[in-house]
Amino acid sequence: MILNDKVTLKYFSIDRHSLIIHEIESDSSKFTTLEPDSLESFLFSNKECVILDVRTKEEFEGKSSPNLGTLKNAIHIPYQDLETRSVELEKYKNQTILVYCARSRRSLIAAEILSKKGFKKIINLNGGIQMIKNKKLKK
Repeated sequence: MILNDKVTLKYFSIDRHSLIIHEIESDSSKFTTLEPDSLESFLFSNKECVILDVRTKEEFEGKSSPNLGTLKNAIHIPYQDLETRSVELEKYKNQTILVYCARSRRSLIAAEILSKKGFKKIINLNGGIQMIKNKKLKK
């Protein structure tokens, strides 16, 4: 599906377990989007995946309201610091990086930043952590 002359959206059904990924590609960036219902099976199948939380420190630490929790093993770099702190992720440049925030607005910006910096395997969690009801995925 062509969204406009610069952005193309592709839908993939990865396997019979309904793992759904959307690929977003523009002139300057490329990343995929993962549906929340597929998160558990995705993490089970991608144990080496780096999880990046781009929310504020207060949100990450559970000190904001509402407290949406934090995904297990997440690295925290607020999206507004990502331009300068992306060097901290260089060792993961060839690994899959799952980016999330509360509602998927900041993580889209973060995914685009990482893509522009040469990261190749970026996945945005569609809808953010607010859509994750499975408590065993959170710390």
